[in-house]
Amino acid sequence: MRDIARQIGQSARLRALIPATLFQPGFFVLDPPVFVVRSLPLSDADARGLANLAKRHDAISLHLDSSLGLQRTVTLPKAAAGRAKAVINMQMRQTLPAMANGLVWQFAQTGRTAQDVLFTVFVMKEDVLLQLRDTVENLGSVVSEIRFAGVNGPALSSTQQKDANTQRRWILATAFCVLATVSWAVWALEANVHALQTANAARAASNAALEEQLVGVTARINDTEGQRARLLADLGTFDRQSGRLAYWADLTRDLPDTVWISELNVDADRMSLAGFTRGDATEVVEIIQRQAWADTVRLEGPIQFDTFTRQNRFSLTVALNEADATP
Repeated sequence: MRDIARQIGQSARLRALIPATLFQPGFFVLDPPVFVVRSLPLSDADARGLANLAKRHDAISLHLDSSLGLQRTVTLPKAAAGRAKAVINMQMRQTLPAMANGLVWQFAQTGRTAQDVLFTVFVMKEDVLLQLRDTVENLGSVVSEIRFAGVNGPALSSTQQKDANTQRRWILATAFCVLATVSWAVWALEANVHALQTANAARAASNAALEEQLVGVTARINDTEGQRARLLADLGTFDRQSGRLAYWADLTRDLPDTVWISELNVDADRMSLAGFTRGDATEVVEIIQRQAWADTVRLEGPIQFDTFTRQNRFSLTVALNEADATP
C-alpha cells in the first residue's frame, strides 16, 4: 500500500486535480523557482541542476550573476530621475556599438549625491537569452523571466501573456461594476433622504461644502507654488550642468567611428572621460588635444583590452582652458 501511495503522489496526473483557474491572474499566483546562472556556457554542475529543476517545474525564473554582463554607470540630475528609464535607454543606444542592436539591459539605482542620482546598468547579449530559453525548453520546461540577480524592476525577458492581462482587466471591470451598482443604490437612498430636508438645512450644507472646497483650493494653490519653486531650482541646476553638451558635440564631430565614449564628467576646470577604440588610444589623445577648450590631455592608467567588446578601453583626464571651465 505504501508503494502504491508513493507512486500516486509522484504522478504528474495529480496536477489535473487542481483547478487551473485557481492560479489565474486576479487570484494568488505561485512564483516559479529561481535558478541562478553563475557561468556561461553552463558548467556541468549547473546543467545538471537546471535539468533536475526543469523535470519538477513547468516554469523557471533565471537569475544571471552580475559578473556575466557588462556593467555601466549612468549619472542623472535629480530633475531627470523620474524619466530614468527613457534617458538610460537613449544613452545606451547612443553609446553602445551598432545602436545597441542585439543587446538588452536592466538598471538599478545604486546611489545619490546632493544633485545627482547614480544608476548601474547591466548589459547582456540578446542571443545569450535566446540560447538559455532554448536550453530550458529542450529540458521540458519554459522560462518565465530572465533578470540579473538582485536587480529589481522590469526583467531582461519575460513571458507574461496578454491573455493574463485581459483576464485581470475583466476581473477588475466586474468588481468595478458591482461597486458602481451598490454605490448608485446608496446614492439614490441618500438623495431621497436629502429631499425631505428643509431648505435652510440644504443651504447650510451647501455653504459648508463651499467653504471646504475653498480651503482645498487654497491648499492646492500653495502646493502648486511650492512645486513651481522646486522646479525652477531643478531647472537652474540642469542649466548649470548643460555646458557639457558642447563638449559632446565637438567629440561627436571630430572622433572617428572607431571610437565611442562611454563616460564623460566635467568638474570645474577638469574633464574626465572613458571609452573604447578599435585603433590606437594615442590618436584619441591627439584629436582631443586639438580642441579649443582642451589645455592638456593625459591618459589615466594603462590601456586595457575589453574582451566583451573586443576593443581597447582607455581613460583620459583633460585640463580645460580657463575660458571653458564651468563655475
